[in-house]
Amino acid sequence: MSQVEDFLVEIGTEELPPKDLERLSRDFAHLLEDALEKASIEFNKAATEVFATPRRLGVFLKDVALQQKDSIVEKRGPAVAAAFNADGSPTQAALGFASSCKVPFSEITKLKTDKGEWLYFIQTVKGQKTTILLSDLVQQALSALPIKKHMRWGNGDLSFVRPTHWVLMLHGKDIVAGKIFGHTNANISYGHRIHAPMPITITSPNTYATQLADAKVLVSFEKRRQYISQEIQKIAKEEHGSAV
Repeated sequence: MSQVEDFLVEIGTEELPPKDLERLSRDFAHLLEDALEKASIEFNKAATEVFATPRRLGVFLKDVALQQKDSIVEKRGPAVAAAFNADGSPTQAALGFASSCKVPFSEITKLKTDKGEWLYFIQTVKGQKTTILLSDLVQQALSALPIKKHMRWGNGDLSFVRPTHWVLMLHGKDIVAGKIFGHTNANISYGHRIHAPMPITITSPNTYATQLADAKVLVSFEKRRQYISQEIQKIAKEEHGSAV
């Protein structure tokens, strides 16, 4: 079984500000990459793809690990001189340190340094499954987006650059459980609002761009700009003119 799967997130919105669209999409991708790195979740950063259309922001991350890396937790407590009573029993400070580490005092060790001896605790914490963490990491990235002016909608306190309508989130072919802006994460997207308005079931992150292209949407901001430029030049040539 593969230890990595590709990851896709798409936030469907009302019409986004055209001048901010490219910046918002790239900031979203960078913030999401940072969130995964801080969570010790490995992925192929060189292969990240950014998607942006007037009604969506999306990020594709390649080879996202199924589980975050194990971490080492180290804590230094009170000095040994202050950790034991005259009869050798642990003081309240020592017991409080063990309680903060969520272990019995018997599991607390000692650490000698050039500045003295201290109570010490070290533990290896097994990494969680990535799918448990991804939805919260996406929310962190969205919340950190530098948005000039937030909009609120409905009767709640939700706010974003524009009201949201759907959230697609897949790790491999599996839907990532969770909610973003009140929407349950799903595997559903939408194509062009006039020419292909019906919901589309996205089968995997790798088929996303092709499935949206079939629904009359070029999800890559750069490819869409290149396509428009090519078509303009084509028309200009046919009309024996030049495009300004």
